Amino acid sequence: MTDGIPPLLVVELLFRAKNTVAHLSHVVEAVSLYLDSSVELPLHKACKFNSLKLLNRLYASSSILLQQTKNETGYYWSLRTLIRRETHYRQFQITKSLMEAIRTQNLEIITWICTKVPRKTVTPEVVELATTTGSLPILQYFCDNDNTVLADRRFVAKRNVGFRVEWGSQILSAAIASHRGDIVWWLDNTVTASFDWNKALTTAVISGDILMAEWLLSQGAMWSRRSRGRCMAHDVVSQGRLDVLRWLENRDCLDDIVGLVVIAAQCGHLEIVAKYLRIRAQIPTSAVECVLQRTEQSTQLRELSVQLDTKNEATRVSWKTAAIAAGRGHLDVVRWLCEEYANGQEVNLFVDYKTDKKISAAMDTAARNGRLEVLEYLHNLQKSIDTPLKKRKRDEMSPPSPICSKAAMDEAAANGHLSVVQWLHENRTEGCSIEDVDAAAAGGHLDVVRWLHEHRKEGCTTAAMDGAARNGHLEMIQWLNDNTSAGCTTAAMDHSAMNGHIAVVKWLHEHRNEECTVAAMNGAAANGFLNVVKFLHCNRTEGCTTAAMDNAAKGGHLQIVQWLHCHREEGCTRAAIDNAAASGVSLFTLCMFADMHC
Repeated sequence: MTDGIPPLLVVELLFRAKNTVAHLSHVVEAVSLYLDSSVELPLHKACKFNSLKLLNRLYASSSILLQQTKNETGYYWSLRTLIRRETHYRQFQITKSLMEAIRTQNLEIITWICTKVPRKTVTPEVVELATTTGSLPILQYFCDNDNTVLADRRFVAKRNVGFRVEWGSQILSAAIASHRGDIVWWLDNTVTASFDWNKALTTAVISGDILMAEWLLSQGAMWSRRSRGRCMAHDVVSQGRLDVLRWLENRDCLDDIVGLVVIAAQCGHLEIVAKYLRIRAQIPTSAVECVLQRTEQSTQLRELSVQLDTKNEATRVSWKTAAIAAGRGHLDVVRWLCEEYANGQEVNLFVDYKTDKKISAAMDTAARNGRLEVLEYLHNLQKSIDTPLKKRKRDEMSPPSPICSKAAMDEAAANGHLSVVQWLHENRTEGCSIEDVDAAAAGGHLDVVRWLHEHRKEGCTTAAMDGAARNGHLEMIQWLNDNTSAGCTTAAMDHSAMNGHIAVVKWLHEHRNEECTVAAMNGAAANGFLNVVKFLHCNRTEGCTTAAMDNAAKGGHLQIVQWLHCHREEGCTRAAIDNAAASGVSLFTLCMFADMHC
């Protein structure tokens, strides 16, 4: 074989048993060259094998191939030579390869990469990964070989010494987020870089590391005057860290913060955080104070929306707070909210203050997520509040009362919560809609469908069997076929074929008369289900369109493209080539494909 690259071991062993050709070294080399696909591996994929022998073989092969093609007909395009000739591709491979080696803590391979591959830069993402994984020896190696020095207030590289390391500004934050105080100390004492101390402070507070935050403040870190820790407070509350919350308050970073009670309630941090925040909140005592407070809160919310990059839909206690807590099953939070805001003067948990309409979201959401205990509590609360009008004084204000809607049973059925469906049927009067059985059937909840069929009169539509077919629930389809008269549409076979449910496709073909459309084979081809494509081709007459091959190429399903080419006449369009290229099909395969179809 080529000098410097020994034949594959398996080839050598094979030819040792063949005495007639064992001495023909050129034959051994030719067979080894033909079988050796490892040298075509991109460098970063080769690094996953943790084999220096493989890396040396790959890199030596690239050098030899580069020299051969240069001497013969000019440079030949190959991944093996590209890493030596193309600067951007080489740096891309270096970065990905270093990250692979860092993940396995393989300093030997990192040293090999930094020694063998020329003109390299260790990027900030590589350094941050080493920090996040706690690889202090790797960081020390980078530091020992870093050839950048600070000159005239900017970093410049020393020639012919080591390699360039870009430490970046976020490495300190990465170390703090990983709870690696030793690396933080090492970075501060060893590395000359422009750290983002303010971001590091934010990370320390969010991570709950008060001692680190104190140290960072002593080093000059600070948060902006505009936010004054507000963004951090939101994250701290969501984690239920009362100790950090009190630390922020002692530093005057909790003044006029809106939405914290909401976040604590939604995350279930009731006993400590939500009650603590509620106690220190300023409760308006008049309508004027209420308007002034809401105006001030709106200003803060606009600022927070920018800083937190979120819409902050539930930033004040409202019906959304109760709905989210109910949906997550935080019964203690729901009970506390209902007791704390019982008079409805400050906040009405069951009325939209913008439209003044009653909202059923709390009970509906609890039902949708199967939170029966929360549902029972809200139901009993409503019964206790909704006293007969004759027992209530005419001018007496009624406290907030939860309500329910048909969506409760509909969504509980759709998610398979049979016990909730049964409870609603026995204790509520809202009932459900015809979509109840349809949604339960689409979800494959046969026990729910059977119960609804026996105890409710709404029935179902063709959407029931169509949805069950789409999701591959054959037993459900068979039951609906035997017990209801709604039937299905062509969407049943179309969508089951698209999703590769061959058993459903066969059953529908044998037992139903709705048939299908070209969308069935088109969709099956696009999603790579060759067995479905073959069945439809052999048993159905609807066929397909050029979209079948076009979209199969887009998904990289070349086996289906080949089969369609051999067995169908629809062909494809130029979009097939574009789609195949976009899906990452190799250049060689694209050329073969274009030659075959265009």
